[in-house]
Amino acid sequence: MATRVLIVDPDESLLDVYRMYLTRAGFEVYTATNEVECVENMRDHFPHVLVVEPDSFDGWGERLLWFVQEQSDLPLPPIVVLSRRDRDELPSVAPLPICQFHVKPCSMATLTDSILACN
Repeated sequence: MATRVLIVDPDESLLDVYRMYLTRAGFEVYTATNEVECVENMRDHFPHVLVVEPDSFDGWGERLLWFVQEQSDLPLPPIVVLSRRDRDELPSVAPLPICQFHVKPCSMATLTDSILACN
């Protein structure tokens, strides 16, 4: 069974690149451009790994992980964070299952390795 990955980013062209590369790498890839799509995909597909950029969504991205966690009926999978900022510049996400953290740009090979390490 393929690893299910949900990638959340407001940039649809970037999501297309992620989807194409990760699908070729053997993952089952789902994407979301906002918090509503993220929650819908989590409910519909139960991803094994969540990839998110908290810098995005015009300020919403920093709250996205908390929003998802507050959905009590959703199991929160391991999270790969892709950020334009260093980890210590982001708000505290200590109780969340952050498995991997990378400052962008992040190579697709590194992203693939991170997803495999989190699954």
